[in-house]
Amino acid sequence: MDSKAKSAVVLGEVNKNYVVTPDVDRLLQDLFINGGMTPGDKEWEEHKRRVQRARAEGGPGLMKMEID
Repeated sequence: MDSKAKSAVVLGEVNKNYVVTPDVDRLLQDLFINGGMTPGDKEWEEHKRRVQRARAEGGPGLMKMEID
């Protein structure tokens, strides 16, 4: 392993015929633990809460810029 060049030398035979499949049982368990929400759903809910909080605090939001 050459860390400076970020490369590795493989001794022997390399088998490139492999298939990667997701661990469906683990993914379903993670969904169950999170109440059925995906990470994207959680992020969207947090975004909506931040927007509602900003509106409730009376922030100006977007304002038109006047050019003289």
